Amino acid sequence: MAIAFGGESGRFQVVGATSLTYAFTTGGSDRQLRVGALTTAGTITGVTYNGSSATQIATTAADAGVTIYTHGLIAPTTGSNNVVVSTSASAVIVSHAVYYTGTNQSTLSDASGTQTGSGAFTHALSSSADNCWHVLYCRNGVTNMTAGTATTARSSTDDNMWFDSNAAKTPAGSVTLTISSVTGSYGSIIESISPAGGGGATTHFLSATG
Repeated sequence: MAIAFGGESGRFQVVGATSLTYAFTTGGSDRQLRVGALTTAGTITGVTYNGSSATQIATTAADAGVTIYTHGLIAPTTGSNNVVVSTSASAVIVSHAVYYTGTNQSTLSDASGTQTGSGAFTHALSSSADNCWHVLYCRNGVTNMTAGTATTARSSTDDNMWFDSNAAKTPAGSVTLTISSVTGSYGSIIESISPAGGGGATTHFLSATG
């Protein structure tokens, strides 16, 4: 089954709090959920969806005083359920969620990586399994971002957004995602997600007779 984009939550924000809660609807088969979030103080101590704990994929610094995180959950409950992002200190918390269908139901991430920098933006990652999609969460605290070459925006125009490759990488290998209109410091987290069934190459076995 091929991977497909399922939907995005929109931007949610709270100021001076230790948790952020918002509703997000998922559906379809072989789902994986991704929650991107930032905090301006302390750390993100947990993310849940319908009470189920998501696994932290990666974290990195972004612009001054901001840290971003991504969390993932295999087979999130279908329908409208609450995402809850919790922090260790009172902070500004911002979050966007996305989900995909047709994804691996035993392995959360095929590969992942982080990057920080400033100015022109590209982020590359090599997948291990065949037919992976590459998914990226980026925070740039200066300007709103737009998708560049071979990259699809999955969030409304903002200074922290989800992007992806909108295509399977076959054979497995490096994919570069590009974001335009990035100025100042940024932080990004990229990962590859393999398809249901694992996405590996098919092996043919021959039996001898006689």
